[in-house]
Amino acid sequence: MTDTTTRAPVSGWYADPSGRAPYRWWSGENWTTETLESLPSEAFVDCSEAALPTRRSLREARPVGGEPASGVTATSPTATPCPPASDRTQSTYVPVNPLAHENAHHGSASPATARWSTPAAWIANAPQQPDHAVYGTGVPFARQQRRVPLVRATNRPARNGFALGILSTLILIGVVGATVVTGRLYTVWSLWTVVGLICSIVGIVRANGWEARGLVPIGRARAVAGLVLCVVSLLGQTTETALAVAGGYGPVAVSPAGAAGSSAPDRAPVIGIPQPDGALVYSRAQAQSSIAAAYASALKSEPARVACPASEALAVSVSFSCRVVVAGGTATTAHVTIVDSAGHAEIQVS
Repeated sequence: MTDTTTRAPVSGWYADPSGRAPYRWWSGENWTTETLESLPSEAFVDCSEAALPTRRSLREARPVGGEPASGVTATSPTATPCPPASDRTQSTYVPVNPLAHENAHHGSASPATARWSTPAAWIANAPQQPDHAVYGTGVPFARQQRRVPLVRATNRPARNGFALGILSTLILIGVVGATVVTGRLYTVWSLWTVVGLICSIVGIVRANGWEARGLVPIGRARAVAGLVLCVVSLLGQTTETALAVAGGYGPVAVSPAGAAGSSAPDRAPVIGIPQPDGALVYSRAQAQSSIAAAYASALKSEPARVACPASEALAVSVSFSCRVVVAGGTATTAHVTIVDSAGHAEIQVS
């Protein structure tokens, strides 16, 4: 470190910075306990600023140089202090000895008029304030992810919800396949679908609770998949049931050769017997036989019983109904409509 060429004020009487006495003796290195109420008139001290000590000389407690600073006269304890200078510019007071700190501990008042202030060079040569570490300003560490503190970390509700979701989907596929094969709608209420839906929701809630505590959300993906499967299966089963209840299993057109109607009258069942005058004669036996053949062709099953009216006045666009009991004891209604003068009919089942 390079020392600066500054010197401390020479010894003499100066205004007491502690304010306990009017004047106190400065030994050249520190303040002493000698004080005066007034100074002898023969002593005089120049009040101009002298060379200041360096930081190294202050640490080693040795004077700098052998000669007093220019413009400062060394005096004895009877020397005259600096005359009061009320017009001097006051600077911020910085104590240079322990006596100045006694004011803070004992609460004594500062002198009314500042007769001495720390030179600016002392403040400039003072050591800088040390930089201390500031805690709590860094980026916090990410929360550590760890597994559930159990012997075997499992999310049983999530697993059960996923399994029941697969089962519900298989039930829905079977119902849709039966509808396509038989042409009928079925009423389906699967209790397993509702149970799987509840288990999936419980599994998701449990996994989210683990994640909130900093743990791994085990089973959440499986629970979400089970929830989706159960919801889709429940919607499909509800739609199937609603259509079955509202439409009475839905209208199904049947005929022995497949398509029946005015577009293929030659292949439609014959209900009435045409007469030379163009009239149609109703035959109950022929009507029941034609309806039974149409059921067997369309539904791949012979009906157990067909009951038609004893007599009907037949004409084109005339309709009547017959009651048909299919295999299994299910009762249906066959709606018969005459489509042409040859006695061909269209049959719809509900």
